Amino acid sequence: MLKLEKILLEITQLDPSKECLKFLANRIKSSDYRGLHLSQHNRYDQNKIKTIIQAIFNEVGENFLQIRTTDMSKRPSNIIGEEVYAKVVDNICKSEIAQDNLRKKNQVTQDSLRKNLFVDMHRMGLIERYNKNKEPTNPYIQSNIKYISLTPLAIEFLNAQDLLRKNFCYTQALENLLQGFGAECREVMIELENHYLDIEEMMFFVTFLNIENFTRSEIIELENIGVKPYPKRKIKRVSAKLLQP
Repeated sequence: MLKLEKILLEITQLDPSKECLKFLANRIKSSDYRGLHLSQHNRYDQNKIKTIIQAIFNEVGENFLQIRTTDMSKRPSNIIGEEVYAKVVDNICKSEIAQDNLRKKNQVTQDSLRKNLFVDMHRMGLIERYNKNKEPTNPYIQSNIKYISLTPLAIEFLNAQDLLRKNFCYTQALENLLQGFGAECREVMIELENHYLDIEEMMFFVTFLNIENFTRSEIIELENIGVKPYPKRKIKRVSAKLLQP
């Protein structure tokens, strides 16, 4: 606790007149200091998502796909019913290698697809996930998942004939995933009369939108008001020292 108070004092004393520094110190003390959690720890782009959807559609169309239910480290072999899922994953990997050999190190696995990517795709509205009784599950509640299926949005995205339609579908999926966070960021930029938000602005302020009742107006008042490059670097350094796992 003494270490925490010392570091927080170090942050606020960078410039005691700045309310934004007091906000950051209080944010670090908050149990919600990490801010919004909308996505799994995934790295993907539009092409990767389309590759996954295409691989699923090629095998089962819009029907149910039975997926693996146990980590490969605990059960290396697929059981009866999971063979198609294994084939889907293999085809995704083959497609990615064909597109870019550099992606080999980030290849999809049976575990990463079901535990990470499918979670996001469910929240994006691109797939439905079901329990063992083929009953739909809530994308925001952890459940035992045995089946998935593609949604109409996924099929529309897959069949899009022009770039405009394709981007429209993918943007809709991202808006579903981010629950309006993208629109909030756009409003912040408009009110600040900026064309972009930098990493520090996102990390320090914007990711705390609607956490502990902080509204957009309150965040904008704090945002980028005099936190110059040197204090930003200092804040990152002392925060990393405190918040490292």
